[in-house]
Amino acid sequence: MSDDLSKVTKVVRASDAVAAGSTDSNGDIIDTHGARHGLFTYHFGAITSTAVTGLKITHSDSSDMSGATDIAGAVVAVADTDDGKLVQLEVKHFTKRYVRAVVTRATANAVVNSGICQLHGLMRTSPAAHSSVKAAATVVTG
Repeated sequence: MSDDLSKVTKVVRASDAVAAGSTDSNGDIIDTHGARHGLFTYHFGAITSTAVTGLKITHSDSSDMSGATDIAGAVVAVADTDDGKLVQLEVKHFTKRYVRAVVTRATANAVVNSGICQLHGLMRTSPAAHSSVKAAATVVTG
């Protein structure tokens, strides 16, 4: 088994930038075929004080996310002091094929700079080309 992280994970875009707002923002639908787990990393921009913000993951058997439900426990609160910070949420053992991150926003503005998902864990086949990565390299030192 390779110990090169880039060879055993697939990085996909979970969200483009989302302008300041106080309504929920659905991320991209991600097909988890071939992966058992996913690490979602979101980069937040400016978050207005008093904003109530969070990150949760939903899942569905349908590629259009019809009938999607929240994954129990897959939620993290984002403090209004987390401007410019990265927030991570990992899901172990997907039980449905399609997932999507949802940034919950209420009461005041919060900006999403970007979001990615690293799919990993017992890939049944080698991961497909990274759909959101322009260039990748592996460097061995020492």
